[in-house]
Amino acid sequence: MSAALRAGLASLIFLSALAGGAAADDESLENARRALAEGRLVRAERLLEELVRASPEAVEPNVLLGRARLRQGRFASALEPLERAAALDPDWPGLESDLGTALRHTGDYARARDALERAIRESPDDATAYGELGLVELELGQFDLAQTHFERARSLDPSLDQVMLYNIGVARSRAGDPAGSSRALREAIAVDATTGTARRAERILDTTQPTPQPTARPWRLSAYAGLMYDDNVTTAVIDESRDEDDEAATADISAGYTWRGENPDWRVDATYDASQTSYFHEAGADLQTHTGGLSAQVSGKRVDSAAGYSYTLVTLGGERLLEIHEIRPTLQFAPQPQWFVIAGPRLAHKEFADDERDSDVDRDANQVALGSDLFYFFRGYQAWVLLSGEVARENADDVNYDWDGWQARLALHLPFDWLGASHVLDLAYRYQARNYDSPTSGGTSADEHRDDRIFGPRLRLVRALSQHTSLRLDVENTRSDSNLPESDYRQNTVGLSLGYTF
Repeated sequence: MSAALRAGLASLIFLSALAGGAAADDESLENARRALAEGRLVRAERLLEELVRASPEAVEPNVLLGRARLRQGRFASALEPLERAAALDPDWPGLESDLGTALRHTGDYARARDALERAIRESPDDATAYGELGLVELELGQFDLAQTHFERARSLDPSLDQVMLYNIGVARSRAGDPAGSSRALREAIAVDATTGTARRAERILDTTQPTPQPTARPWRLSAYAGLMYDDNVTTAVIDESRDEDDEAATADISAGYTWRGENPDWRVDATYDASQTSYFHEAGADLQTHTGGLSAQVSGKRVDSAAGYSYTLVTLGGERLLEIHEIRPTLQFAPQPQWFVIAGPRLAHKEFADDERDSDVDRDANQVALGSDLFYFFRGYQAWVLLSGEVARENADDVNYDWDGWQARLALHLPFDWLGASHVLDLAYRYQARNYDSPTSGGTSADEHRDDRIFGPRLRLVRALSQHTSLRLDVENTRSDSNLPESDYRQNTVGLSLGYTF
């Protein structure tokens, strides 16, 4: 046989071997795909490992090997082939989502977030990637963001509804929202009570729900006593300013009792609050208030409802000045985990004592109002910002006191530690507008209607002295501007008091 013939025969044998090897690899890859689809994960992994050893630069075997290991829960070993595949072809469909899952389970949350965000940019309808990203944000402490991703996953894939509701319940629990967590976990159980997810939800409810009930006392009590300086002694309820400054002794007490029956969704509260301001020189301006209230609340699936009644007695200079009966039904709900809304009407009846100086004046009135309070909670629900608003109409027996108006209030409640002690800072600013139906007596024309504007800031700082005692500083500025001159006043008060809370 000639040398040329031998060389040609050798080349033919080599090419045949290559073709046979390629065919064998294709058959092994197809067998691996089929095994993976049928859930025979061990066989799929074995075939894919052989393919990767033979062709480490082949993208698909690396991707499928990573997925086979992911499905077996071997997340660390899945990372190597997935990262190799990402280096070879980062645009491989679904690869970033798989990589993000593996990174999350191995605790590399920052890289997992990046990979999953890329996966969502490439496939905005990837419900699994949204669910995984929610779990990553949960571990990073971004509870609001985690819930947003879980809700998105629910909307994209209804089959994930129970799992995502469970995850939302966990996120709300970690965010310090036990009520919201309980609602989400109960919804998850309602989807299918026989699943493992439902049993996990039940275990969380069993361990978290009983906790607050033994530790929460059904009653509360606090009392403060101190001194106050007032640079313009004023009785706001009757718009009477004395244009005199004075010092006063102050005292206030607050008590409450909460009753809960066997049904945890029901709650009844009874409250009593009283305050006394005794001026040293202006004894006729001594003001005392007593307020008792009773309310009931029932928790619903998404909205709570409540109704309350309160009675207030005000005395001035030791004589009865005013009684107020008030009813307020409300709806309460959380549009977002850290937001809470209370809204509803308010009905009040005011009964003024007869004033010998103004025997022809009858200020008794009925008031109808509609208002809402919007809370934003932060720092684990220990601090909040409040924005409240109300519109009102008051009809008095004497038409000179009929008015409509509105008021708004912005407030901050902030606990903090400073100089080795616990503090609570409360800041508030209110603005109230009253537009009277009657003309003013001192306006620019007989037909000019009386308009009042009452506004100003208030600061309260409480410093804990011990477990039950505290020191409280109150500073308030009030300004009343009216086109009825006798209703104008400016008032600044500063008070310091010592309190006991139990």
